[in-house]
Amino acid sequence: MMLAADFLSKPMKIGSDSVSVLSVENKKLYRDIVGAFVDEHPEEMNIVFSQDFKPFKYKGNVCFVNDYYKLDLSSAIIKKLYENLERFCNDEMQEETNALKVQIFNFLDRLVLNYDYDFNYSLDINIVDLFKIQNLKPYITSKNLLCSLLDFLVIIKKYTHIRCFVLLNLHLYFTDEEIVHLYEDLIYNDISVLVLENSSNFSKSKFETIRIIDNDLCEIVEK
Repeated sequence: MMLAADFLSKPMKIGSDSVSVLSVENKKLYRDIVGAFVDEHPEEMNIVFSQDFKPFKYKGNVCFVNDYYKLDLSSAIIKKLYENLERFCNDEMQEETNALKVQIFNFLDRLVLNYDYDFNYSLDINIVDLFKIQNLKPYITSKNLLCSLLDFLVIIKKYTHIRCFVLLNLHLYFTDEEIVHLYEDLIYNDISVLVLENSSNFSKSKFETIRIIDNDLCEIVEK
């Protein structure tokens, strides 16, 4: 997987066997990049992700994590997760899913029969609508920030089609030792990550390949 952008002399590799770090020290450029990821439209800045030389859309394929205290799932990721759950219900829980639909129809029939006004309702039940009504989401239980982050990444990797993650200022929140443990788990779970930092003032891990854009927009590659 690769990341290409106008501010890079050549694309950055993003793989699951190491961790690519992009340190952007120019504050305006850094702010613009973060804003593009938050708005889920990095293509407008000509920031393009690709795999096997084929560009793919950011939305629905890349997960941007910028708040480690509030690990929320984007609407695009929730949609992917619900699609996966729907397939599971239809393939692995077909009997239970059909029984649930019958129960819903029976309930609506009795409601219409006993109420003092006639109603019509759809005979097509979309199980995804039930997920939305109940606000079904993965449950992250750990009170440890690093463990919660890892659980969050593993869950999304397992149950959605997200191809890679962009983690913001990882070195600001975690110690060098914690980051090494996180990287080991990411590599073990085959999770591709790009770390976006606003500074290069940190100790480099053996798992990292670092690209620096300094305040003058000069590019430095550290292998």
